Amino acid sequence: MPNSKIEALTKGPKHHFFGFHDLSPWDVSGRYALAMETDFIDRPPKAEEVARVCLIDTENENALEVLAETRAWNFHQGCRAQWLPGAQGEIIYNDYDNEKFISVILDVKTGEKKILPHPIYAIHPSGEFGLGVDFVRLQKYGGYGYRSNVGEVRPPGEVEPQGGIFRVDCTTGEVKPLVPVEENHILTHITFNPSGSRICFLDKSRLPDGGFMQRPITA
Repeated sequence: MPNSKIEALTKGPKHHFFGFHDLSPWDVSGRYALAMETDFIDRPPKAEEVARVCLIDTENENALEVLAETRAWNFHQGCRAQWLPGAQGEIIYNDYDNEKFISVILDVKTGEKKILPHPIYAIHPSGEFGLGVDFVRLQKYGGYGYRSNVGEVRPPGEVEPQGGIFRVDCTTGEVKPLVPVEENHILTHITFNPSGSRICFLDKSRLPDGGFMQRPITA
């Protein structure tokens, strides 16, 4: 578009990014955008290092407001921060509560939080539930997960799940296994189709030589 204007929404000295290309940082009004803020960008994060979840107001000289801090993030995908469909001004993102990885629903205006007992990856178009994976296992085998406070092993108090994909109810917090997986497989890159009737994800399996084979699956 010849009349399109390209401008930076943020500036240094902090570093700003959003995350993976499957999510949009913009709210439905087009006024507000989500961003991640870090003090460094030249190496992977350590377990104790936080990133900040920020809100940019494009109708107020791109004013940047820090909404929260998180210890469940990476430079590939951020903390999976995304606007909650069907809600007014609510976002959801992943965090770590010193015992396990969780997800947080946050009202960006009031600051009110609701804690869900499992991290999420994708949210159903209705906003009623999300799908999550085991991010410790993902970090260990795929590099797209999160580091805990004891490195790449499971946080204290968190039991070893069966892996795979989990359904997380955004109202009740109920967590149910949805797609099981064998030990040498990891499931990742979950996305819904526009109607929410199907999902697509990647199944990565380890090869004897240490490499991976991956295949897309829809269900």
